[in-house]
Amino acid sequence: MKKEQKFKLFRLFSTFSNVEVKAFGRFLKCGYFTKDLQLVKFYDYLKKFAPDFDNSKLEKIALAKKFFPKQENAQKKITDLMFHFSAQLEKFLLIKEIEDKSQRKKLLQSVYFNRELTKDFDALIDQQINQLEAIPYKEVTDFQQLMNLHYQKYYQVGFSSIKMNVENLKKASINLDCFFMLNKLTLGSEILNRGLIFREKADRISLTDLENLSLYFQEDSNILIQLYTYIPTLYRSSKGDFAFFELKKLFITNIDKISIDEQQNIHLHLLNFAIRRGNDKYSFFEETLELYKLAIEHEILLVNNQILGNRFINIVNIACHVEELNWAENFIKKYNIYLIKKNKENTISMTFAMLRFHQKKYTDAIQYLLFTEFTNSIYAIRGKFLEIKCYFELFLEDESYHQVLITKLDTFYRFTQRGREMSEYKRKLFGNCTQIIRQLVKWKMNRSQQNNKNGIIKYIESKKPYVATKWIQEKIEKL
Repeated sequence: MKKEQKFKLFRLFSTFSNVEVKAFGRFLKCGYFTKDLQLVKFYDYLKKFAPDFDNSKLEKIALAKKFFPKQENAQKKITDLMFHFSAQLEKFLLIKEIEDKSQRKKLLQSVYFNRELTKDFDALIDQQINQLEAIPYKEVTDFQQLMNLHYQKYYQVGFSSIKMNVENLKKASINLDCFFMLNKLTLGSEILNRGLIFREKADRISLTDLENLSLYFQEDSNILIQLYTYIPTLYRSSKGDFAFFELKKLFITNIDKISIDEQQNIHLHLLNFAIRRGNDKYSFFEETLELYKLAIEHEILLVNNQILGNRFINIVNIACHVEELNWAENFIKKYNIYLIKKNKENTISMTFAMLRFHQKKYTDAIQYLLFTEFTNSIYAIRGKFLEIKCYFELFLEDESYHQVLITKLDTFYRFTQRGREMSEYKRKLFGNCTQIIRQLVKWKMNRSQQNNKNGIIKYIESKKPYVATKWIQEKIEKL
């Protein structure tokens, strides 16, 4: 489907799975919700174009000719038909939503209340309260529901069986506090995290306020609240490491007691911290890989049974950095089936090229890169730079690679300086690194200078910041 699709009908219908498309057909044909046979014919025609609905036959003029040939006001009639079809799609989706147990109970509450079925209303609320109170590790939505249910128990004074019980009001207030605190910590921590990623200050979020809020609830018996009290401290440079290890220990101990959504959310905070610290402290690369292994073990790595290409590449990259090369290769082979289709082949080629580079199989790595057309600009940049690293390693072994390496460096430098896909900061990072490699090549070829490294070291210091810092430092030591 075209992104600019202007018809609501096709925007809705494109979200249906194959199972839902068939179920919607039965919905239309059962005769209970509509008796308009024209809608059924319209459905039988449209389903052939699912899920993209990107065909000239679906233009309004073409549809008008198809369903109302030689009729007056054909355009108006097809517009009406499309409107009624959209209405049936919405009705079908609403009914599917009602199939959810929690949604059904909410609607039943309203039905019982409106029909003054006092006993049934009261019993349904008590049942829901008991079910929620029995959950040992409540989430934001649990506190919100409990707050509302206790409030209804207190406030629905029109029912003779419901007393003005102040205890319900107190419980509503307690749950409101927990709902507010956990929500504030969750959203505040995420804003702080995003602020670090995008180098922007997070307005209206005070780290001190979040930490003070955490202290107030620090002894709370709910494990989720305990976990979230550590997250704001991750963003304190002086206390971050301590908070990381405490949060990690508590998380691993209680991971099976919280929902998969919360597992993924807290895991992401730990992961982002470990990745950032890895730039300063090498041991955090090992922590990062351990967190990825934890995600695999507890089946929280995949989202909707899929894994994004960038995350896949990061996992392999970290594993290669800590030299767990066999693990990295097994990961690529086992988990590539979960990659989303877009960029799947690019991702597999990139990760195998990275792996072969770390295995010192530089020509094999180059083959993966040369025979892959990288359709993603980010992948293309990473691929070109990895190719340069491979040729540099080959040059260190055999100086006959000198000319091809210089040509690659010239091409990549021009690419980085004019590439619109890159930010100014990234252009600087890659540009500086390219110039450093060029200087290392020059130094290597000029044997008269090789007794003195001070000049090249000073030059590299003057070119900060640059990418591949650890790799560059290793090359200097070996020269």
